[in-house]
Amino acid sequence: MDNSDQSDITVVARLCVIDDDRDWGKRIPQDRLGSRSAQIERVLENGIDRINPETGEHEHVDLNIAYHDDPDKGFVYASRRVVINGEQEGALRREYPDLFTKQQERVGAVTILTTVDTSVDALTVVEQITEKYGNDAASVDHVFWTNQNGHIICREGDDPEPADRPDGPHRDDLDRGRGVRIAVVDNGIASEALTDSWLDEITVDQADTDQLRTYTSKSTDPTVDPNSLDLEAGHGTFVTGVIRQVAPGAEIIMIRALDSDGVGLESQLAAGIDRAIASGAQIINLSVGGYTNGDAPPMAIIDALSRVPDDVVVIAAAGNEGTRRPLYPAAIAGVLGVAALDLEGANRNDFATAKLAAYSNRPPAGEHFVATAGRWTSVFVSGVENPLRDDPPDRFDGYAAGSGTSFSAAAMTGMVAVGVSRSGSTAAEVVAKITRQFASRVAGQDEILHVDIWSL
Repeated sequence: MDNSDQSDITVVARLCVIDDDRDWGKRIPQDRLGSRSAQIERVLENGIDRINPETGEHEHVDLNIAYHDDPDKGFVYASRRVVINGEQEGALRREYPDLFTKQQERVGAVTILTTVDTSVDALTVVEQITEKYGNDAASVDHVFWTNQNGHIICREGDDPEPADRPDGPHRDDLDRGRGVRIAVVDNGIASEALTDSWLDEITVDQADTDQLRTYTSKSTDPTVDPNSLDLEAGHGTFVTGVIRQVAPGAEIIMIRALDSDGVGLESQLAAGIDRAIASGAQIINLSVGGYTNGDAPPMAIIDALSRVPDDVVVIAAAGNEGTRRPLYPAAIAGVLGVAALDLEGANRNDFATAKLAAYSNRPPAGEHFVATAGRWTSVFVSGVENPLRDDPPDRFDGYAAGSGTSFSAAAMTGMVAVGVSRSGSTAAEVVAKITRQFASRVAGQDEILHVDIWSL
């Protein structure tokens, strides 16, 4: 497509060279580190409760953490689930006839097998398989997260804080993004929030609603209020509210791939991407991420992304730990990774001069991200915050303010939807127009393109 076809798209952006001399680690307060450590322990203890897509039955998935003392290598995974290249299934079952249960789960071209013996660790099995069959044969089923992103030292921009309802659209144009379908693959949306006008005309199946209190309601700890919210309750609701603030006319499809603690299996996220494709989404928002074994691209996610049509754009959060370590899916080629600027979403004057937020991940070597406002006020849930997040916990009444690359990714999704709606271009063409700014990159340096989401 030539430039004349996109003459009505004007992008305000600039390149920013990252100052890598900053001491990122010292920016994380010790009390915040302790809070995140407690959250990790809770998630590991609870595991993941889910409905098995093959049997329809409720099941519990146990989790493990690898390289706990080395955050540069650490990752979380399902302790008994092995993701394999579907073509290798027959050979592996013949070679290991007593290792896996007969039950299997297929997602696209990969198969997930479960070990029979609960003491047999999936990571050990994968190492044995890959030693003989190669790295493309098997992988663990990694765990992906929302704001925490599955690192060992976990943090986000700011814990959500109670806030007043955000103002209406910055322009009196409720048709911004009209006619564009967006799939939000996250931990669902709260049914109670759907009455808010920011979320007009969003319908959602019960299976895709945010469950809010899956784990706290079952806690046997007498110090835990069973009515308090789970760790990431409201995340998908907040993300959707940000998208609608930028593109109030966009159609939203909610797909729940994570639980209310904000965690989900790689295989679940891959299935969510497939659902987004099947829904006809033009933009897929993934405000979620995780680190992997050996920093290798996650097998099931790569497979799912291979089925995304060329004109569809996948937008993902860059991560919130101030690192260059590849966080997936943002670090996958072809996915638009979005970092966060230290800027309020409502502030439309300082996108070009805003600095990268201290918590925001930076692009891995040789890659690049775009960046936009990371702090927003949005639609949220009502209830008492989980005490592991903040002590004393806050009480929410339907709205919150918070920071993170989850929200900058959502804002970017809204901007692309506006570009599609106004130009008639595909989402891929709009993103190509934006990222064309990278043509003048300086060799050997990493830049981030600051994008003014209100420039369309």
